[in-house]
Order: sequence, then C-alpha cells, then structure tokens
Amino acid sequence: MGPEFTLLRFAAVDVATLEAAARHRGVPLKVLDIDPSQSEAFGRHRLVLSRPDQHVAWRGDTLPPDPLTLIDRVRGAASDTGGAANSPGEADAGSREENASNQKTGARL
Repeated sequence: MGPEFTLLRFAAVDVATLEAAARHRGVPLKVLDIDPSQSEAFGRHRLVLSRPDQHVAWRGDTLPPDPLTLIDRVRGAASDTGGAANSPGEADAGSREENASNQKTGARL
C-alpha cells in the first residue's frame, strides 16, 4: 500500500468498473489480491478500499451499482446521501469508530 487508494481484493471479484471510475476521476487506485484467509482482519468482506492514509474508506462483497459515486464519495467530492455508494457494501460508517480508536492507539490498517 502506498500513496494511492488501495483496493484489497480477497476473492475473484471483477473490479474493472471501479478501476475505470478511478481513472475517469484521476484517482490513483492500486488493486492488491490478498489470500482470502487474511480477510478476517477486515470483517470478512471480499473487497476493502483503503485511503492513502490507510484508513478503510469502504468495504463490501460486491461493487456498488455506480462505482463513480463511490470514487467521488471516498475522494470527498460527494455528499453522504445513503445512495449507491452505500450498497451493496458500506461507505464505512462503522470504520469511523474504528478510525477514532485507531488514532488514539496509533493502529494502522
């Protein structure tokens, strides 16, 4: 993981539409294929999108219907309307608590 958004992929999921959406917005995105046995640390989701600061921005088992909305949301260019970026994954409301906890302890992804 580096200075770009990183999609951790724990299963064979086609992510071409997310890659295209990121390219369309000029958002650097790296896809890392990870052994599925390591997914437990990430809540057993098949896909985990990490921000450049290594906090979880989104996670889910399949991509949302509109990956462009997800890219806009994680880059801070869209509002939280509970729309397409939340389904079928989640634009990690649960991670806000984890992130606050991790900031206190210095834990990283």
